[in-house]
Amino acid sequence: MHCPPTPDLWQVGVDFSDPPTPIGAKPKGTYFLVRWRPPYKFTMVDVSDHPSPACTEEDRAADDEYRTLFPVQEWR
Repeated sequence: MHCPPTPDLWQVGVDFSDPPTPIGAKPKGTYFLVRWRPPYKFTMVDVSDHPSPACTEEDRAADDEYRTLFPVQEWR
């Protein structure tokens, strides 16, 4: 999730439940607040057991299977 009030902050949530939490149930997740300074500088700002109310903007492109930090280089 992107945090619009602070454009360089993003929140990543990880559900460590086993098995994953059913839809509608409260997850036992961990939320990482990360600062991204292009092109590839990332800094962890905070870790929490609940999501930040400031991070509300979904970014579907962030989960694009073709989006990567390590672009494929052609061998010649």
